[in-house]
Amino acid sequence: MNNEINKINVFIHDNKYYFLDIKKKNVIKDFNLSDFLISLYEDDFENHTIKTSVNLSANFKKVNDVENYLIHNELHIDPKYNYDSLKDFVDALLSNSKDLYKTFGNALSNMDPIDYSIVSNIKLEKDLSMPLEVYSFSSYKTFILFTIFKVLSLDIKFNKCKNCGKYFVPTAKSNEIYCTRTFRNNKTCRDIGYENSVQSDEISKAYRNAYKTQNAKKQRNKFVHNIDDKFFNWAAEAKEMYKLCKDNKIALDEFNKWLKEHQDWIGK
Repeated sequence: MNNEINKINVFIHDNKYYFLDIKKKNVIKDFNLSDFLISLYEDDFENHTIKTSVNLSANFKKVNDVENYLIHNELHIDPKYNYDSLKDFVDALLSNSKDLYKTFGNALSNMDPIDYSIVSNIKLEKDLSMPLEVYSFSSYKTFILFTIFKVLSLDIKFNKCKNCGKYFVPTAKSNEIYCTRTFRNNKTCRDIGYENSVQSDEISKAYRNAYKTQNAKKQRNKFVHNIDDKFFNWAAEAKEMYKLCKDNKIALDEFNKWLKEHQDWIGK
């Protein structure tokens, strides 16, 4: 098989990768660097490789999906590669592990050599064509390790979405907790996070208002026997209902109904 086909050829510009077919002088696919690593982490490396390899054509010209392209190369170069260890590196990167530098540094120093060349006459975007600085990788492992190195050099940080639990790169603020993936009903996790925040404010408002009202009632009825104990019992139940509502185990309407039905606690 042609050695050029077995190479993973990449042009890198900021946080964007372009996979190149050097022979045909064109771009196979371009993608965001951080999104690629997140997708890679979420995928089942080994099972995906096995499924894909069954459907792959031996003819490179028919391989147009970027993952298939990488796997196609890897199967011919290093079919026995340990994907678990590779996934551990990606996991450490996405979780912003402080131990990554040490373990990654050792792996980086032992990875295969990377070829570097200037390639001309490749149309990058639309009609834009220019000489490109191209990195050529002989193995999937080396490509991923180098990609991690690029992410570290760009100081890209990853957060885990509070709603869907997937990793994402914050765009506006470093402490963002919701991603912009579509979650359900054409709403993104960020949309749902905002709705939850508004809902949470309504729940807290209902609880605070009820507590103030009932506490004032207690103060006006100091003469009632065991008034403090009665109020304590009501407050404990109200707090429990509040927690259930905050955890989405009961609806706000149900919480408000409970507060209304239990406002006459003095006579109990």
